[in-house]
Amino acid sequence: MLFISAKPSVARWKLRKKYMQLNSELSLYAGSTAYTGFVNVWSPAMDASGEVMKDIFLEDNLHMNAKGYAIWKKAIEPFL
Repeated sequence: MLFISAKPSVARWKLRKKYMQLNSELSLYAGSTAYTGFVNVWSPAMDASGEVMKDIFLEDNLHMNAKGYAIWKKAIEPFL
């Protein structure tokens, strides 16, 4: 089983603390459960100042564009 973290988004940035808590809990669960992994797509989508990258989303600032999915691909491939 493989859990993929919640991703950050401009549209839901106000919920970031809840998403970060969820990601922490998923990571802990995966780390303590056999045959379970956790893919962090949150951190790679953040810029150097700790803000979500704004150029990885479509106009709605929620759904990712090709650049955003390239981040996911890079994060997930080692698990495949």
